[in-house]
Amino acid sequence: MSAFSGLCILILRNYRDTYLKSTLLGRIFIRMYYYVSPKLVQRLNDFNYLHIFIRILLNKIISLVKV
Repeated sequence: MSAFSGLCILILRNYRDTYLKSTLLGRIFIRMYYYVSPKLVQRLNDFNYLHIFIRILLNKIISLVKV
């Protein structure tokens, strides 16, 4: 998957820093994400058809958390 645009990254970081870090469940989610995501990316890297699905999913998430 190609890199996200700088704006998308900023939106996700802002949501993480503003909302997720402020709650216990959010901090747990962040820890789990950083633990699981590198392994998941390695396993899914060869499945090119998933890249489109993941991009669509992430774009929907971004549109929901955009302030």
